[in-house]
Amino acid sequence: MTTLAILTDVLEKAGLRVSTAEDSVYSNHLIYGSTPPDLILLDVMLPHMSDDKKAALLKSREKSRNIPVLLISSQEERTSFALQPALEPTAS
Repeated sequence: MTTLAILTDVLEKAGLRVSTAEDSVYSNHLIYGSTPPDLILLDVMLPHMSDDKKAALLKSREKSRNIPVLLISSQEERTSFALQPALEPTAS
């Protein structure tokens, strides 16, 4: 099961409506359509545009600047690395 499938399943079970886009071009249709999203999950490996450029564009436009953006990754190594500090025990 992919990261996207897992996140979609969790969010739908929580009662949220989930829309997905395979690339940054189609995502514009979802983001700037008649019903903008409440949250954007942005894959750091986004095709056709880097994640930081897409996030900067989202924050620069009036219609999307107040939508929270959460960067995610479907790469196991990056996810494990990002979570590692939170999993380490604190020093006493």
